[in-house]
Amino acid sequence: MPAAHRRSTATDALAEESSAVDETPSSAESQSPLQSFRRYLTTERRCSPHTVRAYLRDVGDFLIHLAAGEASSPKAAANHAPSPHELSPSAYTPSACRSFLASLHGKNDAVTIARKLSSLRTFFRLLVRRRLMAGNPLAGLRAPKRMQRLPTFLGKEEAARLLDTPRAGGSGARPRGAGQGDAAPADPARQSAARARDQALFEVLYGAGLRISEACGLDLGDVAPDGTGALITVRQGK
Repeated sequence: MPAAHRRSTATDALAEESSAVDETPSSAESQSPLQSFRRYLTTERRCSPHTVRAYLRDVGDFLIHLAAGEASSPKAAANHAPSPHELSPSAYTPSACRSFLASLHGKNDAVTIARKLSSLRTFFRLLVRRRLMAGNPLAGLRAPKRMQRLPTFLGKEEAARLLDTPRAGGSGARPRGAGQGDAAPADPARQSAARARDQALFEVLYGAGLRISEACGLDLGDVAPDGTGALITVRQGK
């Protein structure tokens, strides 16, 4: 069985085990941190079952990683190796969090790592609020930066085809009141005017690099009298 599948199965089993607890107030103090976290998500935050499973899966991955590290330590070799549920919050140290983050790189993308960090921060904030931890061990750790996708743009030939489309008789004005299935009589003058309008619109969009809203906001009064330019209102902050 692949290692990734074994980890996923173990995490799901840990999440299911965390739900097998008496939800009465008398049992709250005897709950493990993961069981307490599940109770918090379901009763206080009223998260959906899908969201609860996602949070528990992310935190469970951390606990399993931490338990595996504890099991390989010299101290655990001489004693009982702890299970994820038996780990004390004192084991949730910044170095343990950094080790977990390092194990995620190369196997998960930045979005997945950021989501797991968000789940752990919520988990640790609850433990701090319950006074089970003195501070959040993730306080000094940052999520990896998400890769910014470069915008796509038209090539030279594609831009030329786009600008030639109205000239070739692409779109035309439909008479007002004409339905989708109406066969309106052709009006060469209107069609010629529509093609000239579309041609001008495409050239302004492409040549000036305008947004659609900026081009649609242009009016005849915005054009300079000598035809050398136009006044364009751009979006605030852009």
